[in-house]
Amino acid sequence: MVKVIGNNNRREFLRGSDVPSIVMKEEFAHLAWKQKKFGFIHYKGKWFHLADMKKQFRGILVRGKRWDRYIGLNEHETALVKIGRDGYSYTIATMIWRR
Repeated sequence: MVKVIGNNNRREFLRGSDVPSIVMKEEFAHLAWKQKKFGFIHYKGKWFHLADMKKQFRGILVRGKRWDRYIGLNEHETALVKIGRDGYSYTIATMIWRR
């Protein structure tokens, strides 16, 4: 069984200056300097960057909605991201896998 939880609110991508310096140093050192400026998401107490999320060419269709990117949160949950047409905003939801 798959369950998707989200509130469909648009959020703005965060800038590198919004990410705590220790997090930037420990989790995002692999990013190019240009990527470190924009594209961050803070969700469920964790930090993510678009470059680290898996991308789907045609999107992932889950419960009738297409999602552009995804990343695992834990063994049973995946974060789904739909990038806004403006390129500066996104919608995020959690997909929960249950047997």
